[in-house]
Parts: sequence; C-alpha cells; structure tokens
Amino acid sequence: MSNNKNNFSYWIITSIIICTMFVAGLFMFKSGGDYFNFINFWGGKTQALANEDIVASKQSNKTVNTRVKYVNFTFKSTNIKSGDVYLKADFNLWDNSLKLIKNSKNIWEVSVALLPGEYKYYFEANGERILDPANNNIVEISDEQFCIKKVG
Repeated sequence: MSNNKNNFSYWIITSIIICTMFVAGLFMFKSGGDYFNFINFWGGKTQALANEDIVASKQSNKTVNTRVKYVNFTFKSTNIKSGDVYLKADFNLWDNSLKLIKNSKNIWEVSVALLPGEYKYYFEANGERILDPANNNIVEISDEQFCIKKVG
C-alpha cells in the first residue's frame, strides 16, 4: 500500500511541475514580443541603426529619444600597399564585420550609424593592430591601447 502512495505522490508532483512549466511557457509566448526582442538585442538594435530610426534609450530612469548619427572613420597610411583594413570596435564586438573601402586618394573609410556615446576602436591591417593616426584621444586598458571616438 505504501508503494502505491509513493507512486501516486510521484505522479501528482510530476503533473504539477509539467503544468507549471506549460503555463510559464504560455506566458513567455504571450509576452514574447518583449521577451524575444530582449534576447535579439543586437539584431534589433542593428536594424534600428540601419534604418536611422529614433531609438529610445534609458537615462536616469526616464526614456529619451536619441537620434542616430552617422560617423565616418578614415584611415590613411602609406605603409599599407595591399590587403584589407578593418575597423574593430566595442560596438561591433571587435570582429572583422566593418571593412574599410579604399578610395582614389588612398584613404580607407567606412561610415557607421551609432548612438551618442563614447566608443573604443582601432584599425587592423594585414593582421596588425594600428591606432588611428588622426586621433590623439587614446586610452590604455589592461596593457592595450584604444582610440576613443565620442559621438554627440
């Protein structure tokens, strides 16, 4: 008899857990717009920046509308004859997604849509890290130097 009681208790507890998980799942899908927009933060933010939308940001517990700014990054060097130049920054998670385009005056350039703020960056050419020669605003963090670009 006690074996049946334990077996019955097991099924009751298991049923309660499954129902709770089901209800929680329904709640997440019902409010899924906000939940999944939070999970897809980078994708949503990138799309808003690309469309030059007004993006809401929180500052001191109030919502403020901020206009996206297009910021030009240019790089000129006579030392680089071939290869690609990339902009690596905290806003692109330090990857090679922003390739600069070389114009007819041998200047590499790229334009990036950014929210107002302060950003760390550097250039990379042929695998070599290069600070922006036109920017004297440099900070050192953990024995590495970064250029600082302020967007207002």
